[in-house]
Amino acid sequence: KILKPRFPFLVTGCLSGQQSTEKRLDELITECHLIVLTADILLNHLTGKGDFAAVAMSSVDLLVMNECHHTRDKHPYNRVMQNYITAKKTGDKVLVPTVLGLTSLIPVKSKMDLKQGVECI
Repeated sequence: KILKPRFPFLVTGCLSGQQSTEKRLDELITECHLIVLTADILLNHLTGKGDFAAVAMSSVDLLVMNECHHTRDKHPYNRVMQNYITAKKTGDKVLVPTVLGLTSLIPVKSKMDLKQGVECI
């Protein structure tokens, strides 16, 4: 709703898990310029889990991750990025998206020195 007045040509899609009538990600990728979805839904499609159609990381051009400071441990963001790294390491022929991580919080502990903070990030 916000982008449509400024970019009338932009075709958007959304996957939230709230509606059973939503299209699948593999369908939206062919129809939309911009797709908004949760990390869990993307991860389910990347792994082909359950009823989710498998989608290759190479089918994504730009991956924007809001609150990317969660990209650690078993968080879905971290698992998406593990998929990204695996795709990137398979060879030059596999295209991977550009990744833009957004955060307002830098996850460093108060007792870290500068070098440890940089390594944590």
